[in-house]
Amino acid sequence: MLYVGSLSHRKNIAGVLAVGIAMARERGIPLVLVGSSGAFLSPLPVSIPDDVKHLIRLEGQVEDLGRLGDLYRNARCLLFPSFYEASSSPLEAMHFACPVVASDIPSMRERCGDAAASLRSL
Repeated sequence: MLYVGSLSHRKNIAGVLAVGIAMARERGIPLVLVGSSGAFLSPLPVSIPDDVKHLIRLEGQVEDLGRLGDLYRNARCLLFPSFYEASSSPLEAMHFACPVVASDIPSMRERCGDAAASLRSL
């Protein structure tokens, strides 16, 4: 799975990590986090348990568009459960034929329509 965005509360990073940890434990599915948390953003709210650290990778900011495209192409899905806002990440993922699982919020419904699976809660 892939997440691309700021590592912040408003993007529901705690939910992303909870799903990533569960999927890593239950199915051995890795999670790649692309993004960063700046001085104005809260630090990661969840620590990554030792038993799944090898499956959860923090990439940081990815400036190389070719590398970012490869991450989308190689992901099983983009996980984007934002609480409040849309992002270009789901559209970028769809461009690379990466399935999208996104929040069921107005901005994401407007941006993704029926092309993304929706999350009612995380």
